[in-house]
Amino acid sequence: MQQNPELPDRLSPLFGMSPPAPVPGCSVCAEFAEQRRAARAAYDGSRETDVNVLMRRHRKQAHSG
Repeated sequence: MQQNPELPDRLSPLFGMSPPAPVPGCSVCAEFAEQRRAARAAYDGSRETDVNVLMRRHRKQAHSG
């Protein structure tokens, strides 16, 4: 499995899923990205996963993908 360079080794994506990328210019995506960064900094993998799910849902609803 190829590692995402955005993630440190301890948080490499499972099952081939990369974390969702924020859409440039979207304030909601930017807020989710900041929440994810804070969760990683706090070693809170559960919160990081939750934010990834929320960002995926937001991208699907607001950005068609």
